[in-house]
Amino acid sequence: VITAPESFRIKAKKTRDVFEQLIREAEKSIILTGYSVSDYFSGMLDTIITKSQQGIYVRFYVNDIEKSKEALDRMLAYQSRYLQFYEYQKNSDDKMAASHAKILTVDSNKALVSSANLSYHGLSGNVEMGFLVHSAEKAQQIEELFKNLVSMGVYIKHN
Repeated sequence: VITAPESFRIKAKKTRDVFEQLIREAEKSIILTGYSVSDYFSGMLDTIITKSQQGIYVRFYVNDIEKSKEALDRMLAYQSRYLQFYEYQKNSDDKMAASHAKILTVDSNKALVSSANLSYHGLSGNVEMGFLVHSAEKAQQIEELFKNLVSMGVYIKHN
């Protein structure tokens, strides 16, 4: 999976296309992370809201909600049992530490792991690479890792 200018003509799936397809096809759950989330991603945010209103569980792990608040405001208004946000808790010993993961799991059986942020440059402008894994075992391991990080207090549920 790659984000790159059209002129590169690389034989790989486009990050944005894969991301959108996975979200559209979700039937039970969506877990995603975001270091940087911008308004460029707003169309997909609307799709995610719709999915949560259809009873699909969405867990969004964000580095800093305040920094992405402009893009996330609409989604935050729809928080519910089905749409939940978790925010990375800053490390007081290392102010530069961050939640920098860019992962999407869908229905506990597919995972997209990429270097791309949920922004214009991450999905269109930069050169970003990743891979799509069709493996229930791997997707469930990723989901379990996030549950553990929440129980350890690395991520706190946003209210």
